[in-house]
Amino acid sequence: MVDSPSFPLASKAYPELAREGSWTRSNASIYSEEQVAAVMLRAKQVQNQPIPDVHDHAVLVTLSASCCSCACVEKRFVDVVLEIDTPAHTLAIAKAHPEMVTPCWGWMATARFKTDVDSDDCMALDPTNSAARKMVKTLLAEAAGLEGSSPYVHVGGDEGAADAAAAAVVLLQMVLLLPLLLLTPPAPAVKFPCWNNSSKIKAHVAATYGDTSDESFAKLQAEWTANVSCAAVVAAGKRPVLWQPTTKGPGDPAWDGKLPASSIYMIWLNSASETAYAKNGSDVVSVCRCLLAACLLPACCLLAACLLPACCLLARCLLAACSC
Repeated sequence: MVDSPSFPLASKAYPELAREGSWTRSNASIYSEEQVAAVMLRAKQVQNQPIPDVHDHAVLVTLSASCCSCACVEKRFVDVVLEIDTPAHTLAIAKAHPEMVTPCWGWMATARFKTDVDSDDCMALDPTNSAARKMVKTLLAEAAGLEGSSPYVHVGGDEGAADAAAAAVVLLQMVLLLPLLLLTPPAPAVKFPCWNNSSKIKAHVAATYGDTSDESFAKLQAEWTANVSCAAVVAAGKRPVLWQPTTKGPGDPAWDGKLPASSIYMIWLNSASETAYAKNGSDVVSVCRCLLAACLLPACCLLAACLLPACCLLARCLLAACSC
């Protein structure tokens, strides 16, 4: 629903986010709660119900009630889960509340972490900012309270690897099916040099965790995820879903035991941790396998497209040789 480039979700508590962060900064690119509810309910394919009119609130209420009271959702195994990604992937929030975002422009300009259109992935909220913490809790509570909403709310956390080399290793493993997935380097969910660029955050990390190592910044990320995003979802009576925050799985000391037991991990960095999370009693969604399938299917089709003409040509040559 929202990501770094744009924030189109209309919030009752923070309407300025969509007003400043939507793609066109107008109602044409802002999604109201009614429109989002219509999408979720339509995706569940309620039988014998019309496509909801996003401008007719009474239709939405009726449709929501019928959806929750019948077994059609379970029969179709379809659900729509809203994701509000924090603390990174939040540049769009900075358009309305720059005071809540870590001022790491200097690091971005000199570190050359990324030079493509996704450079704003590096931006992250200031986890020590009380207003930012309150805002994210409120946004997640609003998302959890939408009509017809899922029993799950996604809190994000897929901001990428610690450096370009780590990201490249993950990509290569997905494409080439390397068996040694345990060799993948740890990949924190926030670009820690961004937080480290802030004297305020750096001082907080040193005072709270003893130093400013990557492990200490990972603990800061884990604290945010546990006490801000996941806490808000659990308080709303929903289950938090998040992208796997570390390649070490449940054995990572920065994350081990920090998140609610009801958390669901979407495994995207390495498949080895998928087994580790499952053995630890956590529910998992294997995105690694889906990504591998998405990479392999086009590759197999391309290979078949290349081999088939070659095989046909070889057969014709053999037939011609035999006839002679």
